[in-house]
Amino acid sequence: MTKLIREDFLKTISIAGRFVPVRPSLPVLANMLLEADKGILRVSTTNLDSSVRLVLPAKSEGVWKITTPAKILTDFIGSAVDKEVSLEVDKENLLVASGEIKGIFAGISASEFPTLPEATEEGSEFEYHELQEAVNNVAFAASSDEAKPILTGIFINQEAGGTIIVATDGYRLAKKTLGKKYEFNQVVIPARTLVESLRIAGEMGEPSVRLVVAKGKNQTLLVGENFQIASRLLSGTYPQFQQIIPNDFVNSFTVDKDKLTAAIKATAVFARDLGNVVRFNLTKNALKLTASTAQVGEGAATLEVAGGGSEIKIAFNSRFILEGLSAIGTTTVEVKFSGPLSPAAICGRGEKDFLYIIMPVKSQT
Repeated sequence: MTKLIREDFLKTISIAGRFVPVRPSLPVLANMLLEADKGILRVSTTNLDSSVRLVLPAKSEGVWKITTPAKILTDFIGSAVDKEVSLEVDKENLLVASGEIKGIFAGISASEFPTLPEATEEGSEFEYHELQEAVNNVAFAASSDEAKPILTGIFINQEAGGTIIVATDGYRLAKKTLGKKYEFNQVVIPARTLVESLRIAGEMGEPSVRLVVAKGKNQTLLVGENFQIASRLLSGTYPQFQQIIPNDFVNSFTVDKDKLTAAIKATAVFARDLGNVVRFNLTKNALKLTASTAQVGEGAATLEVAGGGSEIKIAFNSRFILEGLSAIGTTTVEVKFSGPLSPAAICGRGEKDFLYIIMPVKSQT
């Protein structure tokens, strides 16, 4: 018999349930693998593209393993109220008890559960918050269109100044630079999986994590003291994004980030039915924002800015601009233009480790 704290067990199986496929191709994929060992219980699930293994303390008599329906077990444990849960295996059944509540779950042999990858390589260690911040700073720029799978990933590579983390959907690009060099060279990890993996690491309270890339097996693993999450690497050639980062700029301005954000949000209300297009008109020390649709009307905002000079008129998708601004950690931002039809760059004033590039859109007026 294995005994656990119910609250801890519920938290663990709820997290593991996120990796259970909605429409499993095999019956065993709807199950979670439970493995009892001395002093611990391991909980694993997989959708074949990614997998998770979590470890929690337990009072366990003997060693056993079995798979059991993930959703039903989670609902059952969530309905119990006693502080403790006991688990016991009887042939292919899992016997669960919590106070007066008892259940018998028909399982599937653990031998049918897919073999999960192991982190046999050293990998690189990150402070959890450092890696989480870097990934969250760029993940929003990854594509959600599965027609171009490579753009749904986050690109990690070494450069002279450290390690770069990049995401792009072809219309905008976010690039974060970490000062330390890590042992990665041109790998692309699915953005959604990496973000979710780091969220789980935070929920598990891990102060540091290890990122292991096994390119020969086309896999990456995020490893902590009490968890391991594996994901496939994305295949294909990542775009030559360096080519779209402008080297020269014809105009620029700096402004308070919150004021620019508020002005764009207010103006964009009038652009919701027309591609969220907000027009920028920059002159010396002034930026005018406008948006209009025939059905709604017209909105405008004028900001006093530092910079400008020769007039430039350009239009952007307001949602893309706002998402880029939200990733900047400084109170003042700098926006630089390379031309009315060329990419613009946004960064925090004095912030050298984050860069956001956005393509303009053609405005009808």
